[in-house]
Amino acid sequence: MFAVFDTGRRLTGAVLLASVALTTGCASLPQPEVLNALPVVGWEQAKPAQGDYIVHLKSTDTLSAEARVQGNLFRQSDRQTLKVQLKHDLYLYKDWVSDDKVTWRQRAISGQIKVDLPGYERPSAGEIVIEMNEKSGG
Repeated sequence: MFAVFDTGRRLTGAVLLASVALTTGCASLPQPEVLNALPVVGWEQAKPAQGDYIVHLKSTDTLSAEARVQGNLFRQSDRQTLKVQLKHDLYLYKDWVSDDKVTWRQRAISGQIKVDLPGYERPSAGEIVIEMNEKSGG
């Protein structure tokens, strides 16, 4: 879910995120024995050719995302690779998330994206902020 509000030269977007797919659908969680039998895929590992799987993001993994500024307004585009690490391990299965692969929660992560562009009211460097927070409880 992405909403953009245009107020002159300032753009503000709000995104509810949970590892992309965690905000969509309401799939029911399989029984523990079914989940335990699923293959576990780590960061930057290939997912199985078919069938369900669990993604494991370790707190020791350096997760990266590419940020870009581009478009026909610019003479020169730019890109930067952002690197972050989680505070603790996360397991992801469809729209479910777990800290320990035992207790699973839906919609456990929320986030927002804020984009401020240079303009009349702010004739200085633009700013892009991506904030993600873990919700307590389930």
